[in-house]
Amino acid sequence: MKKKLLYFGLFLLSCAFGAFMAADFTTEPFKVTDFDVVECILLSLLPFVILACVAATLMDRRAFARDVKSLGRYRFFLVDLVARDIKTKYRRSVLGVLWSVLNPLLMMCVLTAVFSRVLRIGVDDLGYVGGYPLFYLTGYVMFNFISESTNFSLVSILNNAGLIKKVYMPKYVFPLEKCCYAFINMCLSFVAFILVFLFFLIKGDIELSTSMFTMLLAIVPMLYIFVFAFGLSLFVSAAAVFFRDVLHLWSVFLSLWMYASPIIYPLETLPEWLRSILRINPLTHYIDYFRAVLIQGRVPGLQENLTCILFSFAALALGILTFRKRQDKFILYI
Repeated sequence: MKKKLLYFGLFLLSCAFGAFMAADFTTEPFKVTDFDVVECILLSLLPFVILACVAATLMDRRAFARDVKSLGRYRFFLVDLVARDIKTKYRRSVLGVLWSVLNPLLMMCVLTAVFSRVLRIGVDDLGYVGGYPLFYLTGYVMFNFISESTNFSLVSILNNAGLIKKVYMPKYVFPLEKCCYAFINMCLSFVAFILVFLFFLIKGDIELSTSMFTMLLAIVPMLYIFVFAFGLSLFVSAAAVFFRDVLHLWSVFLSLWMYASPIIYPLETLPEWLRSILRINPLTHYIDYFRAVLIQGRVPGLQENLTCILFSFAALALGILTFRKRQDKFILYI
């Protein structure tokens, strides 16, 4: 009974928070000029998921303390796994690590020719400096990280079945290692953005101004999306152990997710009702934040930061709770 009352209280608190964040107040006290229902529902559900999962996690303090201690104990093993994946990826490759930079550059050239020249999708009038090339690269870096981290984590438990059966170790290390490996690849892909940005800067298409200092804030959305990807990776890696169909369905879902995200098209060109729907997509907020600090010279406000934080910790809390409840049964299915 106490647990139900606790969850009911958390739900009411989340609804109050969502209503406050979705309301647009004027200078007059308690007068609302605009209210977004979709945003209210979204910003009510996310805090509730976070608070409910945190409450469930804190009820099992021993498991939480054990996970924290295990992370420090196996940190060297984690580093070795990341180094192994990096060496394996570029083994017998002539260009090696340069492919992480060349791949986004080549994709940028192809898609810029198709969408900017052929389909005439313009972003210059929307405040994005550098035109379509920088617009696409910022979206590509974010989505490619999500795609790599989840695809690698999806089979991380299954591919290490032999090691898990022989030696005891915290199983969450394997999804975490894949996220760290994908994060390094994202940082290397970011070099492609820097090169293109410097090209337009030297060309004179971009003016050197004080707003460029906001580019240093690019690490903030990268950390947000890392937390989100880790939580999502924990969830899909656990789901793949019990339901092998997830291995086949996840690639289809990623394709749908890509087209539902403002990667190759600007969100501002869509109808208002469609924009409200796409705001449910967490990746939309991370990409908008990334573009704001990199090619718009704008520092996102409190609401944008809170939205990204809520998405990140909702995914993390749900992933931890799901993974922890199921990890003891992994050995029966791998």
